[in-house]
Amino acid sequence: HPKSKETECEECPAGFSQPTVGLAYCLPCTPGRFQSTTKQSVCAECVTGEHRRESQQTSCEKCQRGKYANEKGLVQCFKCLPGQIQEEEGKTECDKCAVGKHQDVSGQDECKECGAGKYSDDQGLVGCLKCAAGTTENDAGSTSCKICSRGTFIATLESKKGDCNSCPEGTGNSNDGSSACGPNPVGSYMTSDGVDFITCPEGHFCKGQAHDKQKCPP
Repeated sequence: HPKSKETECEECPAGFSQPTVGLAYCLPCTPGRFQSTTKQSVCAECVTGEHRRESQQTSCEKCQRGKYANEKGLVQCFKCLPGQIQEEEGKTECDKCAVGKHQDVSGQDECKECGAGKYSDDQGLVGCLKCAAGTTENDAGSTSCKICSRGTFIATLESKKGDCNSCPEGTGNSNDGSSACGPNPVGSYMTSDGVDFITCPEGHFCKGQAHDKQKCPP
């Protein structure tokens, strides 16, 4: 009798696997998995920080900047949320924007500085905060706004001025962070620095506003 020919089994190539005995084909590694060597029974999951979109792959790809993968076996990486960034590849999480900065778009690798007239006093902000009336800020990347001192004011939001406005002559205010000045009333006069209203003393009369105190005639 002629001797029967034996068919040799072929090794599964890299990018494929075969977990079952006796099959006529190998199974391709599915997206999110890979196999770098031949003759393997299973495909491995992509590790955290990596992904793989295609099948039959021998390796996974690192997440790009602005993205992350915090789970194994991902087909694609997640975008960093607004207020967060990732400056490096292959990362498992994103970093919050530092104070003085913000980011309003997802999937970014750097934060934006707050512009003049705005500030950021917390990490991970999507948008910067506007300086309130009574404050101002002319520098970018600020974590707070400058508060107007007594005798000065800022009437509007988001002021980019370097200094607060001085109260007009004959007017003033008694609080820091004021948005307006009030007139010096009749019966009082103002100090030389133009800040405080002083009640008219005995033997004097005061017309208010920018007028100084005057002695009563004898």
